[in-house]
Amino acid sequence: DGQNGADGVDGQDGENGAGFDELAKYGYITLEMEGTRADNVAFQDSTSFKFTAVADPQDNQVTSSLVGEDLVYSFNIRRFLSSPDDIFQETTMSIYLEIANPGEVSESLVIFSYDIFDYTVIGDDNKYFELYSNGNNFDPNITNLEISDVAYDTETNHLTFSYTFTVDALANNTGNDLNMSGTVDVIMLEPVVGL
Repeated sequence: DGQNGADGVDGQDGENGAGFDELAKYGYITLEMEGTRADNVAFQDSTSFKFTAVADPQDNQVTSSLVGEDLVYSFNIRRFLSSPDDIFQETTMSIYLEIANPGEVSESLVIFSYDIFDYTVIGDDNKYFELYSNGNNFDPNITNLEISDVAYDTETNHLTFSYTFTVDALANNTGNDLNMSGTVDVIMLEPVVGL
């Protein structure tokens, strides 16, 4: 037998399926993790939560209020790992963020909280664990928290920022310190307030 021929050129990506653009049009949350599993094997994992439950705008809502002299924006963000439904596709990452005076010299973080629900990390050795993790900037188990590059356009409701923090060993499923980081790039929905 002769040698195998050279592989051909990859084909072009197909078009997105019906409904994809509607579910993904409001942006995404990326997540990168680095740590050690419960069986003492080091791991790295990265993913993007990019699907919105379009029938539930409260998962993608921004509101603002005057608190003293500060204008505080509250962002409620939840994204699904895959196309959401009522039973099978419930892996999510949620972030609640309150920022005072975004884009101003006096900008400050008021609240940051996150929740990762039912995310599976699969290793190169075909072993896996499920991750459930949540916390906030007042939680002593969350350290090294940094929210950076916050930008919010009040005309387009476009919000972007980066985050990084460490979850203490006692507060996550791995039993070891877990480093998390990522970016948020989303279009928020603003409720209409009547007179």
